[in-house]
Amino acid sequence: MENTGAQSLESGSTARSSELIDNWVKDYNRRSQSESDKIKDYGQIHFALNDRTSQYIRYPFKVHNKKYSGAQVNVHEQRQSTDPDEKIVNQSSASMLIKLPHTHLAGSYRTKNYESATHILHLLCDIWQLPPPKLIISVTGGTKFYNLAEKSRISLQKGLFSVAVTTDAWVFTGGTHAGVMKDVGEAFEKWAHESNDRGKAHARVPVIGIVNWHRTTNNEQLKQGVGKRGCEKLYRSRSQQNKSATYSLDPNHTHFILLDGACKSEGKKQEYSIHADNTLALLLKIEREASEKYTVPIIQILINGGHLSLLTVIEAIKNKMPVIVVKMITSKEGFLLINIFSPNPDDSEFELGDVIFNALLRAANMLTPKMSDVHVQKFIWAMTWKKYDMATSDMVKETSKTSWTDNQLDIALINAIQRNSVQFVEFLIQQGASFNRLRQLITITDLYKKEFHLQLPIRNSLIEDSRKPQYYYEEYLNTKAWETTKDLQKNDVSHQANVTTYCTMGFIRDILLWSIFAGSLNLPMCLCSHSPNTIVAALITSKIYKRASELVKKEERIREYRERKKEFDEHAAQIIDKCFSQDENLALNILTTKSELYFDYTPIELAEEAGCRAFLASRCVQTHADQLCQQKRTALERLKDFFIGRAIVRFYYNVIFYIVVLGLFSFVMLVDYFPYNNNGLERSGYPIGIPITEIILHLCIWGLIIEEIVQFQKHYSHNKKNDNSLQTILSSYFLDDAWNTLDAIAIFVYLIGFFTRFIVIEAAFIVSKIFMCIDLCLWYVRILHLFAAYERLGPKLLMIGNTMKDLAFFLVFLIVFLAAYAISSYSLITTSMQVTWNSDGSDLFSQSFTISNNGTGLGEWTLLRNVLGWGIWKIFGQVDLTENEESPDFSISAENDAYGNIAFVLTIIFVCIANVLLLNILVALFNITLIKTTNNVQKDWPYHRFRLVREYWEKSPIPSPLNIIYYIGQLVLKCFRALRKKEGKFFTNKSSQSWQQLQSIV
Repeated sequence: MENTGAQSLESGSTARSSELIDNWVKDYNRRSQSESDKIKDYGQIHFALNDRTSQYIRYPFKVHNKKYSGAQVNVHEQRQSTDPDEKIVNQSSASMLIKLPHTHLAGSYRTKNYESATHILHLLCDIWQLPPPKLIISVTGGTKFYNLAEKSRISLQKGLFSVAVTTDAWVFTGGTHAGVMKDVGEAFEKWAHESNDRGKAHARVPVIGIVNWHRTTNNEQLKQGVGKRGCEKLYRSRSQQNKSATYSLDPNHTHFILLDGACKSEGKKQEYSIHADNTLALLLKIEREASEKYTVPIIQILINGGHLSLLTVIEAIKNKMPVIVVKMITSKEGFLLINIFSPNPDDSEFELGDVIFNALLRAANMLTPKMSDVHVQKFIWAMTWKKYDMATSDMVKETSKTSWTDNQLDIALINAIQRNSVQFVEFLIQQGASFNRLRQLITITDLYKKEFHLQLPIRNSLIEDSRKPQYYYEEYLNTKAWETTKDLQKNDVSHQANVTTYCTMGFIRDILLWSIFAGSLNLPMCLCSHSPNTIVAALITSKIYKRASELVKKEERIREYRERKKEFDEHAAQIIDKCFSQDENLALNILTTKSELYFDYTPIELAEEAGCRAFLASRCVQTHADQLCQQKRTALERLKDFFIGRAIVRFYYNVIFYIVVLGLFSFVMLVDYFPYNNNGLERSGYPIGIPITEIILHLCIWGLIIEEIVQFQKHYSHNKKNDNSLQTILSSYFLDDAWNTLDAIAIFVYLIGFFTRFIVIEAAFIVSKIFMCIDLCLWYVRILHLFAAYERLGPKLLMIGNTMKDLAFFLVFLIVFLAAYAISSYSLITTSMQVTWNSDGSDLFSQSFTISNNGTGLGEWTLLRNVLGWGIWKIFGQVDLTENEESPDFSISAENDAYGNIAFVLTIIFVCIANVLLLNILVALFNITLIKTTNNVQKDWPYHRFRLVREYWEKSPIPSPLNIIYYIGQLVLKCFRALRKKEGKFFTNKSSQSWQQLQSIV
């Protein structure tokens, strides 16, 4: 699945596709009249040439016989003898447009072609699940001899790829690895990375090959074994034998329809010609049915070729298809549909797309009988080709506005939304298109039926189209959001004063959410501007993108979603600050006002959930934070504040008590931490287990622990209300706020020290004292969190935090060099302590030696400390190699021998790397980080300040350890509230009065 990685999504999609085609084939074979009509071979082709896989099916294609006249047979023989693939279209062949008989594609087999075409289209659309096209491109041309200059060929490939990607086209070819078909396949392999459309560059354009099974080289490699269906078959393209009429399959096509069938007749030549005509008829029928199914145009492209290619063009013209000819060709018949094009490799803007666009426009002018529909179709094509200026000037402004009906404007708006065409959406709304009318024409579920290549991930990718909206809403928002949307779609909003207006605004909201979930790049920002609450719309978009960045695993997608989140965060911040500059009170009220349209969210709540730094750092939100901290109060109210606590008051007395706790903690660790008193002695003048100072310390720390538990419980309840998973809740609590992680570590360390402290064993006391001292360090570091409240100290704290991240990465490199040096050099200089050579007069050639302690006891834990101590101080410039005392009994030094000399050289190299290179790189990294932090300080520090103010606003009115009493009172109050729900059963009037008194006291 997408959210758990691309591989999971691919495997799930493949499994679903395999199941669909298996069932489809079984149903087809069940209805087949004979064994020869059954489908036997289908699955995936794994091309050895480029390690790509494509879908294929060997489709039985039974052709009915038909008697031909002698003249027609002669024409067949002429086409066969001249070899259609060897002839290049030239001036003399123009007459074939008129002279070739039309009876080739007529006859008793046409009905069979229609049935097969419908069946194959069902396979493409519903079983292989190709995305709906906006254009169908059919390419035909030369195979063996393909005379096109290299530069022109490359330009043609670029243009074809650009057109197909821009229009979400289906491309039909002959599917072989030769001539034009080979170049078409290469176009979609080589130029995919050149696409400017990020959303479509990642997808494979459907390139479909309609191929003759008997003309396929090595087709035996594609035969499935007995009892095996739908398997992946390895396909190797072997060299063709001389005079072979077969061709290899092109490895860059995505799908292959391998037509298996022949027409028995009086001769092989006639048989081949008739089969070619049948294949052509079937291809044309598939294209026409696809065009009618999706209401999209067809364009025929002819690149060189021979008689059979000309026959294809004739049939295209007969079926009123525009034709692009990439070679000069003339004709007296059908010239309005033939568009001559010659590729210009020197032109930086390749114009094949414009040629196709103009060809479609000319065909529409000539062939469309209802002129009232022509401008609508032209406008939709202009959106497909992104011809905004042409659409607005030529197709709307020159036509009177009355020629556009409301229905036509709304249909154009639907197409603009589905194509993510922001300019066209804005223009159509200006011209009178209406979202209110649009919701009568299309439902939100209809929009989710369309497949998108970069749609946001969900945990369950194998879901029905009708359930997609529910899964997206529940994954990125909550169940309540989906229930609200369902009620709106049913018009179950009787509580609203103006049902029509509310439904229209709700429809815009749902289109906005659909555009986000579909992965549209620019449309969400456009729809935000048309939402009645733009601020909440932008913030909820930011929240969705934050969630998407948590679900995906690819680093590129994570960065993309984070950038989008930041974009909408800044957009909301700009709007609220502009509102604040015009009316401060209105802007402050907006922050805390729930939006019924957006599922009762408030802007401040959304901003906190999504971590919208720019919004929380805005002037309006900071003013709101100031109001939480301090307001003009009377003397009595200020006295009440000390107990009930405004945020600033709570902050200051919490700081005071926290400093007192740290002082007490330090005192206990220094002079008043002893083993538990289990021998009847006195502690602090009393026969107690631990001193009174330590008892007070534990009460204070447990007060802090309870405060953290309450804080997490509030966070958990809030997120659980939004149906977030436990993993999401934990990650948002600990990863979004590093101080919460530090608190959790400090509490964990304290609990170990606390419980082991009551075990009267020396080892347990050692563990307890060590962990308590480490915990003291962590609580000291925790006080830095309070600096975020001050404008002068807060930015410095951010600088320290960011440079610590640089230091963490730097230490990885430093540890590598340290381990390399310390282990190598230490092992050299300690060799003489481990091995002693008994000299017999030849110092370097002695063969007698003694091993210290017989080689035992050398791998003690002190060795690790000695190795680390030997190397670590060299980083700080201590390079003395002669008197490094490791113990009172002996000292380690680099003697003037081979071991010592090598250790000396290694030390020089290490000091140069560590002191000169690595440390200076670290300083440079710190400098870059400080500059970045300084540039962002006006946005980052207010964000952290708001988080701090919010935290202390929600804390208990009294500090630790007195907060224990406060929370005990809250627990008692909650218990009485639970009982009060059954007041009629358990309470009398007198007890109810007692309840009110208790509540006021608590």
